Amino acid sequence: MGLFNWFPFIRKKGYNPILLYHSILASMTTTGQRRLDVLGTSFRTIRHAYTSHPQDVANKILQKEVERFGNHHNMTIYIDGPQPEEKASTAQVRDAARMKALDHFSTSVGTFESRMKAGLKIKKQHFVSIKKDLASGFYWSISSRKHFAEYMRDLGWTVALCNTEADVAIAQDARPGDVVISSDSDMMAYVSVETLWRPVSQNLVLAYHMPDVLKTMEFSRNQLTALAIVSKNDYQRNVYSLGPATNYSIILAIGHKPDVRDIVSAYLRDGKVVTRNTEQETFETSMRVFIDKLQTRIEPVVVQMPSQVAFDACQQHFEDLMQKYNQWKQTRGTKSSSPQENIIRVRKSRSFNRYRTVESPILVSGPSPPLTALVTQEYNTPSAAAQQNHERTRKTVHDPPPKMKQFVLKPYKEPPTATNSNNKSKAKTEKDSTITKKPQRTKGKNGLVRSMAWHHPTVTLETGTLAANTKRVFTPSPAPASAKPTTA
Repeated sequence: MGLFNWFPFIRKKGYNPILLYHSILASMTTTGQRRLDVLGTSFRTIRHAYTSHPQDVANKILQKEVERFGNHHNMTIYIDGPQPEEKASTAQVRDAARMKALDHFSTSVGTFESRMKAGLKIKKQHFVSIKKDLASGFYWSISSRKHFAEYMRDLGWTVALCNTEADVAIAQDARPGDVVISSDSDMMAYVSVETLWRPVSQNLVLAYHMPDVLKTMEFSRNQLTALAIVSKNDYQRNVYSLGPATNYSIILAIGHKPDVRDIVSAYLRDGKVVTRNTEQETFETSMRVFIDKLQTRIEPVVVQMPSQVAFDACQQHFEDLMQKYNQWKQTRGTKSSSPQENIIRVRKSRSFNRYRTVESPILVSGPSPPLTALVTQEYNTPSAAAQQNHERTRKTVHDPPPKMKQFVLKPYKEPPTATNSNNKSKAKTEKDSTITKKPQRTKGKNGLVRSMAWHHPTVTLETGTLAANTKRVFTPSPAPASAKPTTA
């Protein structure tokens, strides 16, 4: 799992990783060594190879997958060892999930066997459910890892079978210019990692250059490691309700410090953290892994996990069940294919007949006697039989219907000449002059208002609005006052 929700968080901050294709990785030149985390990169290939094939064949399949990222000259392979003590809680959760999937596998197998005994049809969904549960319970055993390591060493590869996890071993060996290949986001937390290649689907690889990531996030390398320590990871949980975004804002406000532990201590003294840190978390385990690059090996080493023992038993049970199913399928097929149930369909060859009839062919069910001749299909309708002796006749000309005889075609007229068109225009003007035009109706108040709104807009008036000017027009002006006589 790694650091929870870290890759989407970095994309939201504005960093876009470089897109690479698998086809060019082998031919690319890198300044440093390539360091491949096999289990953190190719888990799906490992699960498919070691559940569907023997050990030798599975090793070859995984070898081809490894060779896509480089060759034995420029790449070192790291294989995980037993689970460390710091990751005990995560290992228990994953082992419980595998046991739950195997329990569901037993239920699906029971349904499969009951349908076989009852003679019912086995559907595709039954196989899908069984294979899905079996894949969810897979665990790459320590013995298979050692066998693959010896196989690759014999081919000249440099293989490191780690004491605990491959992440810590890669972080210890990484040098400036090296390229780390892993899908685990934990690798971004180590200070020694400079470039990370993250394989994704569709044969693509996303390249993260850590100096560019730090520049985009406005972080220092110690701040990024501190953010990984206080975030949710495989070793400890984060403080309740404080996700990557909130922790990022707190650590950004703290600023850069030369020691990562000082940044974590300042984070624990922050007001938001103090009120929510009810469990008094100190992140000592995460600091031991990400800063000191140390993990504790559990002694004695557990060669097989409980889920691994159950997985081996379930896988053997599924192989035996498939053998029984193949035998049951063959016996069921021979019983159903009796000669009494055959349906014989006899049909006249129609390869030469393009315009065949649409009636269905004759079906003969049951055991048919030896046929002396092919059964032909007779025509049932007299019209179809009559059409076989049809002879072509000459085209007959029919009289038009009575309705069409009511119309009389007009005789052809010559197109008008220039003189004719001038005469017509003169006649039209003379005709128009003789027509007397009716006087226009006097406009009422509403018509006058509309005319004024069109011809006399409001913006051209010196004073007042359109309504005020209209009112002023229709209001009679007062009579002038008579002059008063002057007194002597």
